[in-house]
Amino acid sequence: MSVVRSCVSAAVLLASSALIVHASGESNNIRGELSCASCGSYNDIVVEVQDSTSHLPVGSFYVNSSGGFEMQGIQPGTYVVTVRDSSRPLSRQMVNLNGHMGTLSIAIDQNHQQPAKSPDAVVSVHRLTHKVPKAAKKQFEKALAAGDDNETVIPCLKRATEIDPEYVEALNNLGSRYIQTNQFGKSIEVLKRAATIDPSNGFVHTNLAAALMATSQNAEAEEAARRAVQLAPNSEKARYMLGLALYNEKKFTDEAVKMLRDAQPRFPNAGLALAVITARRGDRSTAQSLVEQYLASGRPERRAQAEQLLTVLKRTK
Repeated sequence: MSVVRSCVSAAVLLASSALIVHASGESNNIRGELSCASCGSYNDIVVEVQDSTSHLPVGSFYVNSSGGFEMQGIQPGTYVVTVRDSSRPLSRQMVNLNGHMGTLSIAIDQNHQQPAKSPDAVVSVHRLTHKVPKAAKKQFEKALAAGDDNETVIPCLKRATEIDPEYVEALNNLGSRYIQTNQFGKSIEVLKRAATIDPSNGFVHTNLAAALMATSQNAEAEEAARRAVQLAPNSEKARYMLGLALYNEKKFTDEAVKMLRDAQPRFPNAGLALAVITARRGDRSTAQSLVEQYLASGRPERRAQAEQLLTVLKRTK
């Protein structure tokens, strides 16, 4: 059992999902701006809002001649927002309404098709409205250009956050780099600061869960991961973190199984935790199959531990 724990409990650099727009109060009017260079006009274009869980329609709102629209009477929650004309959908994206009023901007490309949003693409109102000084942005861009060279990246990100203490994107990236370099205490400090500035940023909560898990603060990691999943219910990365947090707390529940199973296609390490849970439930054949799937994926970092686990499972069948 300890072999598997070492396989799956190491923190992984992760982030979160969904386009996030903040609203306040129990019911809100959310303004939006649609940009479509190839649309002849905005006549007959409608913004449809659907509850992401029940899939029930919340409302349909027409776009005015200049591309503006207003979604009225929206309760805090997670929604699917679809822009369509009279014949077909033009774009679709997840929106999380939670926090402060913001403006939702939707751009549609020349072919009337919005590029698919990555489930990790997070845009919060803080990011939309916060003005980053040019000097801070320059340091951030220098960090991005340095790639994996953490000896260059970390000082640049630190300078960016010193110039602009509310530069959440830089704080989040700095926290991530601290995770990569095993500076978990610094990572937690930076990410908690970012979460205070922009509490609806899923990237931050998922990375914070990883850092907390690396220091065996599993209850706190579960809390951060739950927040990330709440903000981005379809994010495989956030679900992976929650699954691992539950696993590390020995909460071998159906919820843990679901989270890990949902994340497994993108994060093969989830299969090792699933194998342990499955074995504990008495299904060693499925557990063995899960470990074999992991080994077949060619992942090198946990191969030795996976092979040891496989040997144990075969021996005890």
